[in-house]
Amino acid sequence: MLDPARAYTYYGRALEMLDETDLRRPDVLMKAGGVLTDLGHAASDARTASDLFSEAVTLAKRDGDNLTAGRGLRLIYLANWFESGIVAGTDVLDEALELLEALPPSVELAAAYVSRASFYMLKGEVSAHLEWAEKALALGEKLGSPEPRGFSIRGSARVVKGDVAGGIEDLEKSIRIARETNQSSRILMTMHVNLGGVVWMTRGPAAGRDVYQQGIDLVVDRGSDVSWARSELMWMNFDLGNWDLVLGEAEALIDQWGDRQSQYVPWAQSMMARVHSRRGDLTSAAELQVEFLDELRRIRDLQLLAPGLAIAALIEFLAGNTSEAIRLVDEVYRETESSTGFRAAVSSEMVRLLIAADEMERAENWASSPFIPVLRSEILALTVNAMMTEARGNLTEALPLYQEAASSWEDYGFLLEQALALHAAGRISSDLRDDSNAQAVNDRARRIFDRLGVPPWVVDLGGGADRSAAL
Repeated sequence: MLDPARAYTYYGRALEMLDETDLRRPDVLMKAGGVLTDLGHAASDARTASDLFSEAVTLAKRDGDNLTAGRGLRLIYLANWFESGIVAGTDVLDEALELLEALPPSVELAAAYVSRASFYMLKGEVSAHLEWAEKALALGEKLGSPEPRGFSIRGSARVVKGDVAGGIEDLEKSIRIARETNQSSRILMTMHVNLGGVVWMTRGPAAGRDVYQQGIDLVVDRGSDVSWARSELMWMNFDLGNWDLVLGEAEALIDQWGDRQSQYVPWAQSMMARVHSRRGDLTSAAELQVEFLDELRRIRDLQLLAPGLAIAALIEFLAGNTSEAIRLVDEVYRETESSTGFRAAVSSEMVRLLIAADEMERAENWASSPFIPVLRSEILALTVNAMMTEARGNLTEALPLYQEAASSWEDYGFLLEQALALHAAGRISSDLRDDSNAQAVNDRARRIFDRLGVPPWVVDLGGGADRSAAL
């Protein structure tokens, strides 16, 4: 679909010609809703995609067309997820599956299996995620209609389970099939987002950013909304040290979506707070925390909630509210109990905070949690090991671990973690009386911190600093 705005105009004209007794109306309603999803906004008459899908389901049920009703129910579920996250529940998707599984096998049922797999992916329950993706692919093969979203979702699960090459092969295949079968802009963008996220984890933020940009370039000229890709790119730009760009993108997303319920606004607010807290502007960070934290708890998408809680914990700790910070760290730990990947993603930040708070038992629990077998997670594990080794008093063993972590983060492209590892190596070198090496390493770290705008008291997590200027 090259022009969703024009397509919606045509669908609108068609709907004016099809009254509620016309059996073609539900299908046109769902096509119109799909176009609105691509556009990322409501129609000029204020109808949302969910409104159109709901009308289609009502008419299809009345007419006994359970295939169309099941398709529409799945689309309502996706619209609800977009607005409310996985906390919206799966009642509508459950109903869709019940209707569709009572009918002969269909592409609509395969799509519903993909949606169920996506639900488990967002919860971090990898085994169920993989199981439902496999069901979708098996059904698509049986029907002779390959399901590109199934390959994409399965690929993500395979990566988390350790089959990185096979997972990336699936993810790249999903894009090829989506293009060959002329899938919607929304699906094409989703395929690039899923691949880009894995490339970020396995090859670094610069490589991941390139994949996202390819997807954006592919669909943006069609008038399609690319807010999800823009939002995820904030993660990569944070790694790369492009923090002003993160702030600008976050503000743009809030301007675009601020008058509607969506995940973009608290997501953007949390990323702004992440930058402000690292730069020592605790007043701005705390104001944003009030806005985003409870909303992310309501949405319950772990890829947003886990880092959101971690950001809030850092804000509280830097502000001197240690007990509240620890409570938030414990909340992250509970929320990620069944999700190795989401816990690993914030492990270095949480362990660093716990060590600074002299909460060694908690830090040991975090350090003993499993890490997923991708490059980013492996460097995080190395970093956590270095911190724990130092905290246990084994300085001569910790130093080479920090040096290796700094070099690995430099190659990977995460500036803040590189600088923190260098700073720790310099601190240990000084403790070991290797003053010349300490000075050289600290100078390298300081140059990065200065570029990012991170003040010394934030580097040391507020140790001995007067926080009043930041509040």
